[in-house]
Amino acid sequence: MVTVPNVITMYAGVPATTLKDIIALVKANPGKYNYGTPGDVQSEQRQTSAWYVQTLSG
Repeated sequence: MVTVPNVITMYAGVPATTLKDIIALVKANPGKYNYGTPGDVQSEQRQTSAWYVQTLSG
């Protein structure tokens, strides 16, 4: 097993400063925010997509 760090970045005008704030903001505004990943079928893309489905879309 390996550990791969992840980084979440956003526009400075987004009113969130913690991951908890980001999750609450996105859940409160369905369809308003998008996410991007560094590539197609990369481990980061699969991990981000899985996290999105588990955390934000439900």
